[in-house]
Amino acid sequence: MTLLDKFVQFIRIGAVLVTLVLWTPLGLICWVPLMIRTIALFTSMVMVSSFSRNVDMEAAQQKLSFAIEFYIWGFQKILEVARQQKAGNIQLRNAIQTSFVQELKVLIANLIYTILFWSGIIVLLF
Repeated sequence: MTLLDKFVQFIRIGAVLVTLVLWTPLGLICWVPLMIRTIALFTSMVMVSSFSRNVDMEAAQQKLSFAIEFYIWGFQKILEVARQQKAGNIQLRNAIQTSFVQELKVLIANLIYTILFWSGIIVLLF
């Protein structure tokens, strides 16, 4: 292993550690409102399906599964990228191609919801 390889490895480890340190609180801050919103949606769907047997619960179940795994997935994705030796080896597993603008809109909407959620909690506490 050359000096350059060691330097690159040092930078890689540093970047992963910084990302893990940032993801730990930020992911949790986003995960809590996501879980509350998803549990409320799932509970509502269960109530509606109890009264009307025609309701399909699959979409609500998928959203609940996503919300439950969201925080841990963040760590998994960070560590998955960290294990790659070169950026060229990283492969996107998502077969569905979505536009950057569409993903950005979803991100912004979720960030706005998260900010409103925590603002409401702070207002209620004080």
